[in-house]
Amino acid sequence: MGTADLLQHVRAVGFTLDAAGGKLLVTPASMLTDDLRDALRASKPELLALLLAPGLADRHHEVVVEIEGDDLADHHDVIVDQVHHPVVGGACTDCLHLLARGTCGGPVAAGLLESFGIVWPPEGHGARCAGYSGKTPAKAPARPYKLTKDGADAARAEPWGDAAIARFQSRVHRFTGLGLIEQDADNLAERLHLRDLDDDDRNACFECASYRPGRCGNHHAAGLTTADISAQLAALLQRCPGYSS
Repeated sequence: MGTADLLQHVRAVGFTLDAAGGKLLVTPASMLTDDLRDALRASKPELLALLLAPGLADRHHEVVVEIEGDDLADHHDVIVDQVHHPVVGGACTDCLHLLARGTCGGPVAAGLLESFGIVWPPEGHGARCAGYSGKTPAKAPARPYKLTKDGADAARAEPWGDAAIARFQSRVHRFTGLGLIEQDADNLAERLHLRDLDDDDRNACFECASYRPGRCGNHHAAGLTTADISAQLAALLQRCPGYSS
């Protein structure tokens, strides 16, 4: 679910993602933010599997033909060099992506659709599904929104004034109301404080008046094909055409 959302988001904001020779390629590389680059690198194996999933194979072949040759290095940024193909196989009922009503939460990675939508997987699909994931996922980072040590030092380099403290508290209150645990809300609020110090004009979905837990209420204006949006994407800083404060 998260990987499909990430791919959709990257395309919606104007990037092209492709797989060639076991590498993840992004165009235009010069426009990548550090946060988005880190998100792509962290999801590298899943993104490569998604781009090579059944149903996207023809499109992938056409793109590789267009970019093959010396121009490859000039127009793309190689995020990673090697791909470790995920093990596939299992029953859909044992897959992490099967939702409560029996629909697939990662239909693009599963090869069921070419764009995000709602679909019930056919019987036996899990045994050949490229997006299959057992119900015991890898342990997630304990603090996904925590700043790096250098970032935290920069955010705390000067004493916070009354206005900064009030903004921080207001943000924590809003983010916990949107479903984040208090520790994650604190971390995200501190990340946004650092953004303010850097005069960065980007925003996170968590700040948008149209955002509700897991949903974008203005997804058409935002350039998304679905209202569903993961918490990982909702915390990314971006310039969204559908943003409203």
